[in-house]
Parts: sequence; structure tokens; C-alpha cells
Amino acid sequence: MARGSDDVAVVRSGRWTWRVRSEFKDKAAGIEKRIASARSRPGARAVKETGGRRTIWTMPLQKGGGRAAFVKHYSKPRFTKQLKHLVRNSRTRQEWEMGVRLEALGLPVARHLAMGERRVAGLLLEDYLVQENLEGYRDFDQWFTENFDAGTEGHAARRAFIEAFADLIRLMHDQGVLQRDFKPDSIMVGPRGDMRLVDLERALIKRRALSRSERIANLAKIDQTFGFIGSAADRLRFLRRYFRNAGLAADELHKTAAGIALLSEINFRKRAREDRIWAETKNSSYRQYRIRGCLVSSYLTLHREFLEAAVACMERSRTDGLVCSWEPQTPGLSFRLKGVWCDARTALGHSPYLYSRRVPFVPARAAIRPSSGPWGLLLCEDPPLITWKKGAEQAGERGEAVEFASDLGRVLRILHRMGITWRQYRPDTMLYDPGREDLLMRFYVSRLDQLILDRSPGPEESRRILETVAGLLGLSPAAAAAMRDSYRRCRLRWFKAPERW
Repeated sequence: MARGSDDVAVVRSGRWTWRVRSEFKDKAAGIEKRIASARSRPGARAVKETGGRRTIWTMPLQKGGGRAAFVKHYSKPRFTKQLKHLVRNSRTRQEWEMGVRLEALGLPVARHLAMGERRVAGLLLEDYLVQENLEGYRDFDQWFTENFDAGTEGHAARRAFIEAFADLIRLMHDQGVLQRDFKPDSIMVGPRGDMRLVDLERALIKRRALSRSERIANLAKIDQTFGFIGSAADRLRFLRRYFRNAGLAADELHKTAAGIALLSEINFRKRAREDRIWAETKNSSYRQYRIRGCLVSSYLTLHREFLEAAVACMERSRTDGLVCSWEPQTPGLSFRLKGVWCDARTALGHSPYLYSRRVPFVPARAAIRPSSGPWGLLLCEDPPLITWKKGAEQAGERGEAVEFASDLGRVLRILHRMGITWRQYRPDTMLYDPGREDLLMRFYVSRLDQLILDRSPGPEESRRILETVAGLLGLSPAAAAAMRDSYRRCRLRWFKAPERW
């Protein structure tokens, strides 16, 4: 039995219900078998598989190649989700409906071709989503990075692309479309810079254009998600284009941009605070143990036998000045770990926080502490890097003290804007890698036990911090001045590079 709109047909076959584009209506019978068997045929290519429940692959739509399809398959949903899908659409159904509706509105989306659901007694057992394969497309971040480096801020091609991005977002908002899950891979960019919307299950369509407050909130989400790849000039150009018909004066535009940036930072910090509790819960990254009266939170790569040896070492020496090193003998572990007595529970929680914020840092891997309090042993990676004090000394010997101090000023400014600073500055507060090409990534946040998060220092406190750092590192007057000037001029609000230690 088939029914539906002029462009979409609904076909029922046994326990399967398929929604297909009209051009595939005559081929709908047995479509699930053909799609499933196509995974092993020539031309099919696996894209992703997660926990056995989600599989994504591409396949040719016809023999001999030609047009290709992008297929998502969800199977074995948890019983709680099966119950939820009795009253609410599954993510596959939501994405299908949004794709069809947004295409009808004239928005550039990856065309959805078919979706199918298999139900038993009303419970969803598995479903498919088939959409056109965007061959040669990259996610927004990847395409932007491949085409525009740090020296292209003023180039015409970069300006045109940012303005086209602003036009797309404005068009969505004017038509009442709210994408609640903006992320770099929700916008795919083609070889010529054309953009397509994907991953639409979290999109909403309202019956009116978005209000100003809704626009500001969504622009903050976009700024939070895409802002780290662009400069301050890019963000202002994006907003100027977006508000070009709103009659905003220059001072109003700058005020609006500042408000969006503030809201973006608040959202970023909220998410990072939520990530901070990962280290204290059993999840995909951390495990919890109770070993000989101690509470242990550890990263998955650390085996229990290794942690038991660390507990034994801690029991033999309980001085505040203890610094121990272990070389793990477990196969697959190539890093060395250093143990430091501190507020280990809080310090370990800083690792997922910094990770979510893309900060280059030296990760903590485990916290071992008595049940009575947070003070204990923090196991950190011990990378083959030098301290920032040693880096300043080497830069001075090479005659590059001013360049070193200038880079450091930018790094400190970005960290302060992100609400990251330290209670006490020491020779090993940051580590330094003189061999890295990316200057901003030469510095690594260390001494996680001394971190202060979610508080940006004011002008007077910033001045005191810069004076403290200059004295600690022994910077010359010229280098200290360069650090202060670079700190003042820096406009970046977070680190661009996605890789972490």
C-alpha cells in the first residue's frame, strides 16, 4: 500500500514502513533488503560504526557507479528509547521530515531520498535514512582550514565565503528555522564553497521569523561553534552582513557583537563545567576503583594493576613534597606518568574541562585519594618538554627573547579571556615545546592543581600577573614590554588548532 504527497510516497511492506521520494516509488518493495545487501557490494564504503547500534556507509544507487547514497542505519535501540519513540519521532524520522521541509523552503540541504522503520507491536527495532552522498564535500572547519590560513583575513575569497555563510544563517532565521545543534559537521562545504545543511534532527521550524532574542541566542551558538577558526574581523564581518538591513549603527553593531560573544562564552563555560564531572563518574573515558581504602578515578588506558602499584607507592611516602615517576610496563602505554600531591580530585576534573575547550595542556590521568577528603596523588603525563622558564632562557641565548615573550603574551591573553589562570605562578606552571611550528601551540598548560577556572582577571589583576610572569621568567625590559603589548593587542578568544596533547 502506498500513499503520500506528490513528492513523497509511504510504502508499507510487512513490518517495514518506508517513506521514499516519488522517483523511487516503483522500487520501494524490498528496499531494505537491497540496502542491507549493498553494504558488501563493490563501491560501498564504510563511514562510521558506533557500538553496534549505528552504522553509516555510502553506496552507489545503481549498478556501474554513478549517483551515490549516504546511508545511516540504527538498530537495537534501548528499551527506554523504544518507549519514547511511541510518542515522539525517532532521530531518523525527525531528520527525514526536517530535510524534506527545509528543501521545500528552498534551503540548501543534502537531499533526503528515503527512510524506513521496522516496528513490532509499535516498538521501533531499527531504521534507515538514505540521503544523497555529498562527494568531495568537507565539514565547515576542515574546508575553512584547508582553504584559508592565518594570513588570509583580508582576502576577497575569505570575505565572500563568510558573507555567504551569514546570508545562509539569515535566510534560515527569516524562514523560522532554528538549528539547535549547530556544529562544524552540520554544514558541509563543497569544492567551490557551496554549503549544504545536514544532521537536521535537532532543527525546528517555527511559523514565523525568529525573534531578536532567538536570533541572538542562535548566533551565540554559531559563534561558540565556529568562532575559533576565524578572527575578530571575520566575526564582525559575519555579523555586519547578517544585520545589514537592520539599520544598526556602528556602535550598536559592536555592542551586539560583544553581547553575542559574552553569551557564547557563558554557554562554553557551562558546557565545560558539565564536562568537569566526567572524571568522577563511570563513563566512556573514566573508571572508578576502591583500592586499599583509597578512591581512585582513572583514565581508561590505566590498568588496575598499575594503579595498585601507585597506591602502594603512595602508602610508603605521604609527604607533601613527594614527586614520583613511573614508566608503565603495560603494552600500549607509551607515556610516562608523574605523581604530585595536591587537591587531586579537583585537578583531575580540570582535564575534561580543558579538553572540551581545546586548550593545549598536559593531561591528568588519575586521582588517588583517601575517602576522607580530596587531597591525594595526581598522576599526570610527563611529556619530554621543557618548562616555560627554561624556554625563556633558551630563547634569550638565541636572541629570540622578544619573540618568545610576544607569543607568551598572546597565550596568556587567550587563557584569561577563557577564564583560565593560576593561583600561583611557578617555573613549571606552563611547559614549552620549541620545536612546534604553530607558535600558539608551543605553550602547554601544566600544574592543573593550581588552576582557577571560570574567572577572567580584570585589568589590574592582569597587570600584576604579567609583572609576576616577567619576574619569574627573568624577561628583559624589552621582552616584558613585548609581552604586555602582545597581550593588549591579541583579539583571539580561544585557540584555533584542534589537536591536543
